[in-house]
Amino acid sequence: MKKFILPLMMLAAFFALGVSRGRYNPDMSGSVAWTPGSVTDGEMVSQDITVSGASLGDFVVVSFSLDVEDLVLDGNVTSANTITATLTNDGINSGVTLSAGTVYAKVTPN
Repeated sequence: MKKFILPLMMLAAFFALGVSRGRYNPDMSGSVAWTPGSVTDGEMVSQDITVSGASLGDFVVVSFSLDVEDLVLDGNVTSANTITATLTNDGINSGVTLSAGTVYAKVTPN
């Protein structure tokens, strides 16, 4: 019975990856240099990132190479192959100035 456990686990992993739908869906990623500059209370700044294969409805995770100092960093697919990363100052800090860094996006197909 034990010899069937590993194959069943592998089969479950393939279903989770979308192989059951006839395709393999690896995560997609992209990055771009970004200098957000000053983000005052209530303001937001955005940067587009090209990620080939990204589609509306896909799951997005974004990160920045520097400390975002209590700003909220969010990302969304805004059009085919385009992720928009947004930094928002929700009022915790009166103003934050961020230096140049790199913003990264990782996309998982829905």
